[in-house]
Amino acid sequence: MSAKERKGKIYARSATLGQEGSAPLDAQVAACTKLAESLGHVIGSGDILTEVGSGLDLDRPQMNKVRLMAANGEFDALFVDDPERLSRDLADLLMLMREFKSRDVEVHFVQGQSASALLTALFHAASEESALCAEDENGCRNLRSLYQPRPGGR
Repeated sequence: MSAKERKGKIYARSATLGQEGSAPLDAQVAACTKLAESLGHVIGSGDILTEVGSGLDLDRPQMNKVRLMAANGEFDALFVDDPERLSRDLADLLMLMREFKSRDVEVHFVQGQSASALLTALFHAASEESALCAEDENGCRNLRSLYQPRPGGR
C-alpha cells in the first residue's frame, strides 16, 4: 500500500439468506462501497468479505479473516453497514472496536454516524474506567458498585 493509497475492507453479514437470497448482503456491500469511495478508499473485489451467520457468535470465518488482516496491517479502514453486522453482543462489539483501534483501523458505519459516535463514547468510557481501575483499586471497586444490582431490583 502506497503512502497516499487508503486501503479499505468491507464486511457484510446476514443472519440468514431467506427468500431474498443475497439481496441483503448485496445492499450492505453497495452502501459500504459508496461510503468508502466517498472517503477516498480503494475497494477491490478481494476487499469485500461477506458471510451468513449469527451476530451473537464472534467466531465466524470471514470475521476471523478480517481480524487477521487487521492484525497484519493489510488495510486502514473497515466499512460496515451497521454495528450489529459486526456483533449483536455489546461486549464483543466493544472488544472488536478496541482491537481495530489498536491496529490503526478506522471503522465506518453506513447506518447513521450516531452509531459511530455512540460506540466511540462507549469505548472511551470503558477505557477511562479501565484507567481508573489500574490507578486505584478502591476507585475501581467504587465503580463496580455502580453496576451491581440493588436489592429489590431498584
